[in-house]
Amino acid sequence: MENQTTVTEFILLGLSSDPQMQIFLFFIFSVIYLITLGGNIVIMVVIRADSHLHTPMHFFLFHLSFVDICYSSVTVPKMLMNFLAVHKTISVNGCITQMFFFFLLVVTEAFILSAMAYDRYAAICDPLRYMERMSKGICVQLVSGAWAISFSHALLNTVFTFKLHFCGPNQISHFSCELPPLLQLSCTETLTNQVVLVTSAVIFASSSFLLTLISYIHIISTVLRIRSAEGRRKAFSTCSSHLIVVGLFYLTGFLRYTKPSSVSFVVLDEIFSIQYSILTPMLNPIIYSLKNKEVKTALVKMFGKLKFLKSVFLIVYLITLLANMVIMLLTMADPHLHTPMYFFLCHLSFVDICYSSAIVPKMLVHFLAEHKTISVNSCIAQMFFIFLPAVTEVFILSAMAYDRYAAICDPLCYMERMSKGICVQLVSGAWVIGFTDALLNTVFTLKLHFCGPNQINHFSCELPGLLHLSCTETLTNQVVLSTSIVILGSSSFLFTLISYIHIISTILRIRSAEGRRKAFSTCSSHLIVVGLLYLTAFFQYTKPSSVSSVILDEMFSIQYSILTPMLNPIIYSLKNKEVKKAALLRIVRVLTQPNVTGSMANQTEVTEFIILGLSNDPQMQSFLFLVFSVVYLITLLANMMIMLVIRADPHLHTPMYFFLSHLSFVDICYSSAIVPKMLVHLLAEHKTISVNSCIAQMFFIFLPAATEIFILSAMAYDRYAAICDPLHYMDKMSNVVCVQLVSGAWAIGFTDALLNTVFALKLHFCGPNQIHHFSCELPPLLQLSCTDTLSNQVVLSTSVVILGSSSFLFTLISYIHIISSILRIRSAEGRHKAFSTCSSHLIVIGLLYLTAFFQYTKPSSVSFVILDEMFSIQYSILTPMLNPIIYSLKNKEVKTAVGKMLGKFKFLK
Repeated sequence: MENQTTVTEFILLGLSSDPQMQIFLFFIFSVIYLITLGGNIVIMVVIRADSHLHTPMHFFLFHLSFVDICYSSVTVPKMLMNFLAVHKTISVNGCITQMFFFFLLVVTEAFILSAMAYDRYAAICDPLRYMERMSKGICVQLVSGAWAISFSHALLNTVFTFKLHFCGPNQISHFSCELPPLLQLSCTETLTNQVVLVTSAVIFASSSFLLTLISYIHIISTVLRIRSAEGRRKAFSTCSSHLIVVGLFYLTGFLRYTKPSSVSFVVLDEIFSIQYSILTPMLNPIIYSLKNKEVKTALVKMFGKLKFLKSVFLIVYLITLLANMVIMLLTMADPHLHTPMYFFLCHLSFVDICYSSAIVPKMLVHFLAEHKTISVNSCIAQMFFIFLPAVTEVFILSAMAYDRYAAICDPLCYMERMSKGICVQLVSGAWVIGFTDALLNTVFTLKLHFCGPNQINHFSCELPGLLHLSCTETLTNQVVLSTSIVILGSSSFLFTLISYIHIISTILRIRSAEGRRKAFSTCSSHLIVVGLLYLTAFFQYTKPSSVSSVILDEMFSIQYSILTPMLNPIIYSLKNKEVKKAALLRIVRVLTQPNVTGSMANQTEVTEFIILGLSNDPQMQSFLFLVFSVVYLITLLANMMIMLVIRADPHLHTPMYFFLSHLSFVDICYSSAIVPKMLVHLLAEHKTISVNSCIAQMFFIFLPAATEIFILSAMAYDRYAAICDPLHYMDKMSNVVCVQLVSGAWAIGFTDALLNTVFALKLHFCGPNQIHHFSCELPPLLQLSCTDTLSNQVVLSTSVVILGSSSFLFTLISYIHIISSILRIRSAEGRHKAFSTCSSHLIVIGLLYLTAFFQYTKPSSVSFVILDEMFSIQYSILTPMLNPIIYSLKNKEVKTAVGKMLGKFKFLK
């Protein structure tokens, strides 16, 4: 082993080496991570804000959500970065560190789940002594114990891992650093590590599992002794969420870690790891939201309180987190951005996340809480964490100004002036100055005494607001605040100003206008960001305390502490060429440039397709032209009539007809995407279409098709609300809800169409160019591609399964409730009347689903051209024509309104 090279970094092979699939997976796991963050943050905010949830069970749920955020954040950000990066490497120490935090959080979660099981045992088996058994002190001890046990477990395994030596292969067949894959790469004996891993897993996992199991044995025996069925149901309902979460966690985690290392199947390992480390943290808050009555009620109350302006701050905060995280991921993933300027930009994004997080989460909690209180110590702590990133940010911006000075004024010595060591020193110095300033102001604030009014006319704890409430002399605090602002603010401002004086003078000496423009363009983003920060923050802190306007103060505070952290990454994305290029590099290059192999390089690229259509017989083509012309005219006229009737008749201004009107509009778009081009081809000699036009047509087929199924789902929900809960119908189906449902249907349709189209643009066509169809649909295109279509098939199948099954299940569940409600109606007339309102919708659904599902869910290898064309004609041409006819014939209100309208149009009219 002495002659072998020591491995210093590992290569994470991840889930796929296919660039297309990596982009697809990047979007999938980005969405999962955002849902995980959003779902768990919402759970934490709701529990904190609602006094009814200040119970032991929800105390543990709060900590479980926090653990889930940390758990997911250990794995997913690095995973996302590797999807975009060319070199998917991680240092040995970085890998072991990730493994440590992974162990820490997985064991903590197991023991918090055990504590929650014990809480349910105490509540159900010994309710009279529940508050004694689950006092605040005991709850804190249980959570602290969970963290302490997991820390010991993680430390034990990590210490033994550091003793391993890696000298051979360095490729980890996984998306993260877990211990089993690492053991397989070690050059030294791993028996000790395996013994420690198995022993610790057996001791800790079995103890937490047994504690949970014993608790539920007692719970079930107690529940079974309850005489009434309602009592048993109510008692068990408090445990259902926890049982589902425990099942998801243990079944996958135990299989992953307790099987022998010799038994390994990479795909299976990765699936189980994704389940317990990525999907479980996302599903936990969803399960507790759906299955827990108290949490569900609190969520409804919260969203009821979140009116427009309050929702804006939540959206701003989410954009801030997402945009700054994207900037950080891009700068770390793209080797072209490993320069001093982007090193500072990465740290600026991190500071912006910290800055916004010091204010907005507490602000959102106060929006929801009845009592908008904060303890004095917590208020001063918040003030400290506002000062720290605020001051750090101005000095990082100064360092960025110096970087631009070095790059423009002294380019030959740039790498010497801005070496890695100097960059680290500048960033470290910014944090040290920020910490010193924050600590100094905080120490003097802790000496203040508050005895009078306790209302702060602000949305956060900033020092000027606190000084107004102090009963003691605040002169010292004002002097310290003013001095620190003058010294730190002016020094950073002057440093930035002097840098730009040199930069501008250098730029003006450049003779060519193009050279001046290019040089200045590298500074434009920075200048805008500096302007946003300085102009507002300086006004807030340098004006005399006697000059105050609450609204003006709050506006400026919102600008520099909430909006600026959101705008910074957006400005750098829009104004900075390198960032824009990096953001699009792994998407545009991968998705728009076909990956042509050497064998295909010599083949002719296809620029147009020949649409063979339904027949090549001229007489049959003329006949089909007449038939489809009539069908298209009927489609247009019938759907336009439905839309006009609904718009004109006030009796039809109801949710059901609102959806019907949009369904008719979608049907017009759907038919118009196919039939006009089809009619042209029936008359033309050369039935050609360019590749881009063909893909464009495919996009406009996907868009209305996906939109239609979700509008039909919304109509099913409308019928459910009308029949199953008629008293709350207008609340459930208000104008806002209807607009949201239709907008959501279009958004889903657009996303689905865009996703499939982007992957279709990657395809390369070099062989046959004849499409055995009358329009450009994806399955026939895939058969003509010279490149691998696996990614397209995966995307198509995934979108069909997810969107198709979700809309179908939503419709199915609605009709299960509808039918059960109808069957409970005693009179035959009542049942007939209730069912008649659904009959049109049921026929339309049947026509759409039975044909479209067959076309898109069958394997691409199974194809029969005539059958495919018949089904395509059915769902894309005949269905849009039949929908308005069905609603006109089967719906009494529509039939009456159409009759009235036609009655008004006499012959002369």
